[in-house]
Amino acid sequence: MISENIYKEYKDVLHREKFGFDEEIVSFILNWFVKNAIWIEPNQSTEPVPDEGDRAFFDLAKACKAKLVTGNIKHYPVHEIVTSLKEIS
Repeated sequence: MISENIYKEYKDVLHREKFGFDEEIVSFILNWFVKNAIWIEPNQSTEPVPDEGDRAFFDLAKACKAKLVTGNIKHYPVHEIVTSLKEIS
């Protein structure tokens, strides 16, 4: 599942010059999401999120009742859906 905010974040990150990703591959990935992903627009949460850029991922996981597994746990609120990558390794 994906939301418009997450799509925009992926699009921005994949086009960053510092990564040097091939435009053809970036276009393929973004087009795959457009054609195949299940799109939802979750309500914005009220929990404080230390990194607002990551709110979209938290909100989507919360709306889907899914675990949010991250290597950047400090970017998210303490919440039952947030799990450290280390915890599942």
